[in-house]
Amino acid sequence: MANFSLILSLTCIMFVCLTIIVIKHRRRSKQKLGNTHHDALLEKAIRAHGNFCEVSPFGLASFWLLTQTGLNNNVVLILGVFFLIGRISHSASLLYIEEKFHNLKFRVFGMVSSFVVIIFSTLNYLFYHFA
Repeated sequence: MANFSLILSLTCIMFVCLTIIVIKHRRRSKQKLGNTHHDALLEKAIRAHGNFCEVSPFGLASFWLLTQTGLNNNVVLILGVFFLIGRISHSASLLYIEEKFHNLKFRVFGMVSSFVVIIFSTLNYLFYHFA
């Protein structure tokens, strides 16, 4: 359970960091709500934050299920770190990498790694409890 708490804590810190980035871009573009000026940097910040908020709860929920299976703590930690690296990769790609290098690989890696952890954790839980 300590590994889950660690991953949850780091995920919360990442949420706050992405929120601060959105606030920074809103102040810069003087937009309190939405993106009516079609500011590209603000839109990227909003989507990086939004995607994080959409995917992370499912990742954390499935990761918690994994902790209920008695799986080795090191495996749980590795999967949690893999999930976090994926979320960081996806956000960094949207915010910085794609603009500079015109490369989607980091965003794709971020989504694939998140889906792998969600699917593996959920299936592991289902097989552990129902097979």
